[in-house]
Amino acid sequence: MMRLVLLARILLLLCLAASRTAAAKAKGKKSDAADELLYLTDSTLEVALEAHPLLLISVSVPGCGVCDAVDKRLRKAAPELRVKAKAAVKLGQLRIDSPDSPVLGRIVQGALSLPKLIVFREGEALDYTGDDSKESIVKTMLALASRDTVQTLRSVKQAERFLHLDSWSSQHADEEKPPRVVGFFPSNASAAYPVFRDTARKLQGLISFGECFDAAMQRKFLGAPAKKAVLQLVKADKRERKLTYQGPLAQPPLSRWVATHSVSLVQDLSTESSIESHMALGVPVFLLLMPDSYEDELTEMMVAFRAVASSVRERLLFGYGFKDTEPWPVFAQQLGI
Repeated sequence: MMRLVLLARILLLLCLAASRTAAAKAKGKKSDAADELLYLTDSTLEVALEAHPLLLISVSVPGCGVCDAVDKRLRKAAPELRVKAKAAVKLGQLRIDSPDSPVLGRIVQGALSLPKLIVFREGEALDYTGDDSKESIVKTMLALASRDTVQTLRSVKQAERFLHLDSWSSQHADEEKPPRVVGFFPSNASAAYPVFRDTARKLQGLISFGECFDAAMQRKFLGAPAKKAVLQLVKADKRERKLTYQGPLAQPPLSRWVATHSVSLVQDLSTESSIESHMALGVPVFLLLMPDSYEDELTEMMVAFRAVASSVRERLLFGYGFKDTEPWPVFAQQLGI
């Protein structure tokens, strides 16, 4: 009888152990399933960019506690984004051995500070504009998922708003308005259309692109329906309100033309944001950095400076700053000037 009781107890203990093991495995599988992040390295990033048109990654290094906290919030945001964005958004973690990653060196301008969130849209890196809370990650990425790389202009009112030609813009003429690029096409079969789309993808996040196929709208903005592609840059600058591209139909020259003509001929680089936006355009910058005492002579100097800038505009950006005035002391040190 005692042997039977002992055998029953042994069987009960074995059943309990097996049950706990199965529960632990199930819990592990559930945890793995809930973790929807991509775990990337320098060698796998390029493949991920090709597979996911809209990707947000967190850059981290081993032992970075703050980075791990951001990754935890990404994991919490991933299931909600999968449902709300219908799988259009993917989140990932890029683990690098050091901030000197050769892959990131081609993407991030200047020194890399961690943690770092980077958006990739169609393979191109964009600034992440939200904060690192779960709510902001979801909101920011949903907004990006709902926005096309090129906005299709379907009505005159929509086009006027896009080009800052509406009544609201005229009533707020003193407010800064970003430049726009608009392409007028007979159809999307036009030879210039894929070039235009490639350029928009390359410069997304820096300048907005719109496209118009409607003949009636083209008549209003061009004077006649477009028989061939017309690519224009529209700015709030009174000197250069509307510019039409006349160069070769290829992405590199069109991108450079947009980048160099979307800003003033000579730019006052007196703020950190103006310096960073110029560097982000991907065009070499000719910088006139001078002592503060030269400010009184600036008007006379600008005549010659603008003449030089105009002659080589599509190859260089031109800017000036005063070396003793913030933020230039810090930037000059970073740039080795």
